[in-house]
Amino acid sequence: MNALGPDGEAAMALIAARALRRNQDRAARLTELLVAGLDGSDGASREEAITLAHQIAGSAGTFGHEAASDIARIVMTSLAGGTEPAGVEALVAQVSVLLDGPPA
Repeated sequence: MNALGPDGEAAMALIAARALRRNQDRAARLTELLVAGLDGSDGASREEAITLAHQIAGSAGTFGHEAASDIARIVMTSLAGGTEPAGVEALVAQVSVLLDGPPA
């Protein structure tokens, strides 16, 4: 047992599980945006994609998915720099696979 105690450990496990599901949903939405080509003359799709990658990077890292976090950060930076969607699709697929596995 750690300083959180049994109730604290259960609460943290619940929070981590929710964060994981949210990140999996974010990765799925990010994939949808990339497949659609980040259409939109106003840049809203690209901004949404950058935001999703940023959220995955922070949350995944917080809850033990360091590799997914690192790759999501690369996706975020690449998209912010103007990389075309096809240039990061494989990376986002890798993030999804990593999120489906155990924390590393």
